[in-house]
Amino acid sequence: MAEEENKNVVMKYVEAFNRADYEALRELFAPDALVYGVLGWGSLDKVIPI
Repeated sequence: MAEEENKNVVMKYVEAFNRADYEALRELFAPDALVYGVLGWGSLDKVIPI
């Protein structure tokens, strides 16, 4: 990806995160993505309720 495309993806992520728009976040992540955080890690289905 070009640098500008990467910036656009990051901005979409930040905007969706700030709106708590989980469906938009799902579109940005690969289906098998794992999210790591202070409470552990898991798929979006596992971490979104946290």
